[in-house]
Amino acid sequence: MNVKRFKSIKVFEGLFIYLDKKNSPYYQIRIRLPDLKKHIVKSSKTTSLVEAKQLAKEYWKSLSNNFKTSKTNSKLQLKHWCELFIRHLETQKPNGNFRTEYNRLLSEENGICKWFGLIDITEFNNTHVLRYFEQRDKTDDLTNNTKNKYISIFRSLLRFCFNNGVIPTIPEIPTLRMTKRDNPRPSFIFDGKKNEYDLLLKYVRDCIKNKNIVVKYNPINQELHKAILLIVHGFIRPVRTELMSLKWNDIKLVKTDELKTVQLRIKDGKTGFRYTTSTPMLYDYLTKINSKTDNPNDYLIYKDYENRNTALRMIQDQFKEVLKRTELTTDEYGQNRTLYSLRHLGIQMRLVNSKGKVNIYFLAKNCGTSVEMIERFYAKYLPNSDEVIKNLQSFG
Repeated sequence: MNVKRFKSIKVFEGLFIYLDKKNSPYYQIRIRLPDLKKHIVKSSKTTSLVEAKQLAKEYWKSLSNNFKTSKTNSKLQLKHWCELFIRHLETQKPNGNFRTEYNRLLSEENGICKWFGLIDITEFNNTHVLRYFEQRDKTDDLTNNTKNKYISIFRSLLRFCFNNGVIPTIPEIPTLRMTKRDNPRPSFIFDGKKNEYDLLLKYVRDCIKNKNIVVKYNPINQELHKAILLIVHGFIRPVRTELMSLKWNDIKLVKTDELKTVQLRIKDGKTGFRYTTSTPMLYDYLTKINSKTDNPNDYLIYKDYENRNTALRMIQDQFKEVLKRTELTTDEYGQNRTLYSLRHLGIQMRLVNSKGKVNIYFLAKNCGTSVEMIERFYAKYLPNSDEVIKNLQSFG
């Protein structure tokens, strides 16, 4: 009976190292070249397993060029590691939404793998990133801010590859310089004759009453109306971890002689845990519908959908359809509106309706943002109220 003197260690498909102490103290590199129907064995000249693996990868790369093998080993292709990276993210957060990462890496329309999917991941560097942006600039006007978001994903991918021992170092991909220009956040006009917010709510209520608008097999119903009020008057973000994670046991209806409000508990929002206090309008609305639920563990929005990403997409699609039908797709600056525009609206309404009395620090804390963001993107674009003008014109 023959007994093997050594055990091969697989580096990746077609590449192995082994240690045969009877013949040599050094690790041996063994490469299978299916295109040439042969094997190649070469000494690594090292007794270190880590060094032997790295030398094996480098030697394989040189052979694949010299012997003109058909293509990059599939286990080293950029596309292969992009797929593994997405699966890794989904494993880490099973309920996470990684559609953005998937689109920017693997989309057949604009993902980086459309142009560089078959290259060797060990050769991927900033040159490929710049060439990718050159291709995108032919059809899309990507700002440096957007490109930097792509770069952030590419860096995360490379860090994943480095942690798995596929690349020896993480290549540097510099952040692109940004022109600091603070455009106003897309919102809605909420006063005067052209009150866009009132028009929006009226159209949604009509849809609920008439049951005449269906979006991707889902009728526009009370859920969209509820989501709008929660975002505007609850100052929460329209994302899975805030709006779509709210349950009835996360809200507390508070009424005293001096105030009416709803306290909302955000367990894992964009800025972590926080409590948010609403306007009186949300108190009145939730008081009316609170009796309709028997289970405090029910979600506030689309309680029957365990997949909260699916529920969020339904709200997004319905809101987009409403914007289209009411001709409110863009704001007065030509910027596209989304569900986030409702949050911007809520902050602006609070600033204006307070007549200059709101404490910006407490408002920022309540919204889960910073005073700097309130000042940069909201306060400076709003006209002064009559009370503020009177204050400016007084002489003390």
